[in-house]
Amino acid sequence: MNSKNPYAVTPPAPPRHGPLFVRSDWWILALLLIAGPLFGTLAALASIGGNMMGAMIFGAMFGLPVGVVTMPFVFMLVRGLSPWLVAAGVLAPTAFAAWVGGEIGLRSPLGPLSIAMPLTGLVYFLSAAAVRFVYPHEPPEPGVCASCGYALAGLKGAVCPECGARSDQP
Repeated sequence: MNSKNPYAVTPPAPPRHGPLFVRSDWWILALLLIAGPLFGTLAALASIGGNMMGAMIFGAMFGLPVGVVTMPFVFMLVRGLSPWLVAAGVLAPTAFAAWVGGEIGLRSPLGPLSIAMPLTGLVYFLSAAAVRFVYPHEPPEPGVCASCGYALAGLKGAVCPECGARSDQP
């Protein structure tokens, strides 16, 4: 509200049109795209032994479909986080689950796929959800209210005129 004109209205904040993907999102997308075949290869190495070529073929044939189905959901959960956090918090537990699934699948009458694929997909999604739960918020952009996204540029007070939240930014 303007002190000279009590009827003046503060203009709305300009729309926040940022890039569709930030740099860390490209790294995360690359990590997640190679994850499916990698997990399939780990499951195959655990179940068929040291035949690397067979394990890579298995990984491409069976790990890729699991990755293609789960990767969009996982990407939406971890988007905006540090790629290192995604690698440690999502990919490492999922790689372990793929290996364990391949080992356990050896004893299954349905074969290694019966355990490895569902276990890997489940751990992949649940570990991404856990990482997002532990690190839920992205840091607010400078000059924008952390609560509602209102542009605070040019305001003299430390209170957002849109939602009333106090801002720590100058």
